[in-house]
Amino acid sequence: MVDYTYSDDGMPIPKHTGAFANPFVSEEDVTNIFDIREDGFDVTLSLANGNISWVSVSGNKGVRSKGLFKKKKGVAEEVLPLEDILGVKIKRRKTTGQHEGEGMCQGFTIYAYQVFGPNNLKERIIELEHPSEKICKEYCEKITDYLDAIKERPKSMKLYIQSHAGPHNSSNIYKQKIQHLFEAANLIVDSTEIQHNEYVKQEMIHLEVDQYDCICCVGGDGTVSKVTTALLNKIQASKHIDLKNGLTPARCHIPLGIIPTGG
Repeated sequence: MVDYTYSDDGMPIPKHTGAFANPFVSEEDVTNIFDIREDGFDVTLSLANGNISWVSVSGNKGVRSKGLFKKKKGVAEEVLPLEDILGVKIKRRKTTGQHEGEGMCQGFTIYAYQVFGPNNLKERIIELEHPSEKICKEYCEKITDYLDAIKERPKSMKLYIQSHAGPHNSSNIYKQKIQHLFEAANLIVDSTEIQHNEYVKQEMIHLEVDQYDCICCVGGDGTVSKVTTALLNKIQASKHIDLKNGLTPARCHIPLGIIPTGG
């Protein structure tokens, strides 16, 4: 169970027991040439420094100036801290009848994110192309080992989905836009579909909150209100605090994520 504190704008901040004791300080860097958006790059994975970086092998500095390569003119290198990576996955070309994990290796994908303000994140997907499965597996396994060593990373989540929130189906939005990120992060997700107005309240009473590192809800304002209220009531009950006017509520020790799908 990860413990959190919170910034003034409500952002959850994992409590560190001390500086991250990097167990990979003696690990040698790995460098290979990958194609990124049809351009060749030396891609260096440094577990010792905790980052992955890439620099153009063609010397076309500043040629690509938007999207993934949005940077100052003349800067050909980009550095991505490994702690900002959600997960990695081998990219394959599959033929009919092939299953997950099968197919010709085409490279690997980095799932990361960009911060656009308090509690506002946007996915960032970086595709690195290389035909060698051995090389791609080496990068993926090393990055995964590094991420697994960060104790503050959440490993399990309780997810509440309000299927009919807003003009679209929340379940489909979750499956199409969110689920692959959780899978890439190797996050164990215990999902529950909200059946009726009192469902979350009733379900939360019996929920073992300490089994999860975070709670998340998919839906509109009403869904957020139901989950938040039920969770706060759960915490007050666990602290034997009576729900009455003028009470000073106990702070919830588990972060709440919101995936908005309402109108």
